[in-house]
Amino acid sequence: MAGAIGVETHVLRHWEDVGVLIPQRSPSGQRVYNHEAVTRGRIIRRCQRAGLSLADIRSLAPAGSADRTAIIDERRAAVECTIARLQRAADYLGHLTQCRHPLADDCPQCSDFARSPRD
Repeated sequence: MAGAIGVETHVLRHWEDVGVLIPQRSPSGQRVYNHEAVTRGRIIRRCQRAGLSLADIRSLAPAGSADRTAIIDERRAAVECTIARLQRAADYLGHLTQCRHPLADDCPQCSDFARSPRD
């Protein structure tokens, strides 16, 4: 199971402890992960890569959860802010490769970037 979703075994145990992925149990008490559990594990990893905490992921599980949309919208807004900040940084770095001013203060674009809100 762990290999199928690209995590270590201890991660599965942690997910079980926090309640985001509860495996079925065999009569002897061993954990049993079916296809649905593998799919859910992959979704959990995608959500984590998107920056959601395990607490957020746990609250997303019930499709009718009132907080579901708010949590997703909040995370999406944060991702969009990060993208915008990184795009400004990439634009500035691209400009620096072409800038011919000896001092940043002499360059209007460098000065504009320096005056922009701190990222």
